[in-house]
Amino acid sequence: MPGCAFARRAAVLVPGDPRGFCAVPSLSPFSLSFFLRRSGFRSGRLFLPRELHLAGATVGLALAATGPGALLGSVLAARLPGRFGHGVVLVSAAVLGNGALLCVPALHGSSAATVLALLAANFVFGTFSQLVNVTVMSVRQAVTPDGMQGRAAATIAFVGMGFTPLGSLLGGFLAQEWGPRAGLLVTAAGMMLSPLLMAASPLARLGRVLPCPAGGTAADGTT
Repeated sequence: MPGCAFARRAAVLVPGDPRGFCAVPSLSPFSLSFFLRRSGFRSGRLFLPRELHLAGATVGLALAATGPGALLGSVLAARLPGRFGHGVVLVSAAVLGNGALLCVPALHGSSAATVLALLAANFVFGTFSQLVNVTVMSVRQAVTPDGMQGRAAATIAFVGMGFTPLGSLLGGFLAQEWGPRAGLLVTAAGMMLSPLLMAASPLARLGRVLPCPAGGTAADGTT
């Protein structure tokens, strides 16, 4: 299977080399995040109209708030890692972005305050999830040898995106068995495992200057 072959060949970067570990930087957090994000998306599609009784236009407006947030996150990704360090930014942004979703199951009713809180939560999630995405991609591209760039990207896409259908099934199952609110709460809480995995990995120790592949040149020109 092509994806499995990519995973095996990219995995040669991992053993015994922290730069290699970061070359497939967040296979576990990345795949877990995609899996639970898709699960939460399914539960959320039921939660907003059924539990909060929001109209379709209001649901669309709330979900659209992630767009401006993602734009801000892209801007921040150009500045914050160089100032505070890539590891600190990755873990902190994952905590803040995923943590914002924990507020959503606590909302009740369809008042203006509820809609504003939902807009704020989605904006914060969009901002910090995009900050994580851009920073992770920067790390992966910086530490992966040129000849392995395609394999590393394919491995992350294969492992990460491959779990999304299962996440959809889980979201539907939880919403059916426990209700949309409980299903959304479980998936939002589960997404907090992603920053924990990052914090326990070499990603958390990355500084302002990224390491380079063996024989390469770091971002500051050193080898």
